[in-house]
Amino acid sequence: MLLAIVPAVLRHQREPGVLQHVSAQISSFLGSPPCLSLSQACSFGSTRLLDWIWDLSCTSVSNRPSTWPLHNYLRSDLHYNGDQFIKSLEVAVRREDLAIVKWLFAHFSGFEVPAEVVISAASAGNLPILQFFLDNDTGCEGGESKSQTKRKIVEKNNLSEAVGGHGVHWTAGVMMSVLRAEDPEIVQWLHGNMPAGVDEQDIDRVIRFSLRGGDDKIAKTLMPKGRCVLD
Repeated sequence: MLLAIVPAVLRHQREPGVLQHVSAQISSFLGSPPCLSLSQACSFGSTRLLDWIWDLSCTSVSNRPSTWPLHNYLRSDLHYNGDQFIKSLEVAVRREDLAIVKWLFAHFSGFEVPAEVVISAASAGNLPILQFFLDNDTGCEGGESKSQTKRKIVEKNNLSEAVGGHGVHWTAGVMMSVLRAEDPEIVQWLHGNMPAGVDEQDIDRVIRFSLRGGDDKIAKTLMPKGRCVLD
């Protein structure tokens, strides 16, 4: 992959043709260091840098060069590929960078988004990232809220079987983290949209937690039909 600036600069040399054949080497020298992992690159917040690393990575063991840059394994080693997806997602969510999260979802497929990553987004009160996770959760049918229709939920231990896209782990811990952050807007959103699958005991625990914090309004919102906070 060539840096756009390299051919542009070489065109202005006295004998540009002499240097054109080394454009790739010059671009490689000026580009990202070979020891820079994709997850580390995410901390810069540049999708162009991620594109650069991705385009340099080989797609199979058979065409993997003998040189040692980390990007040699990014797309040719399944375990490293999955590891980088999770670590990169952790960085992007911690930085609250939705553009990077979208880039990662577009370039990787078939992995799981751990509950810890969802909890991190919820703790930060980042509703756009939570909405993106919901809309792109392969464990849900049609990306619709539970108030609109029943979801087809993929069992937690089978999330990785969803081909293309990513299964997202939604747990009671997501709601608990929002309660700790005292963000009623996201509590309301999660209650209306978080996929079914959190059991009744988890809901009871969340309700008790909100009551201990003196917020009976949130507790009433979470209370199942036919029950009241005095039960």
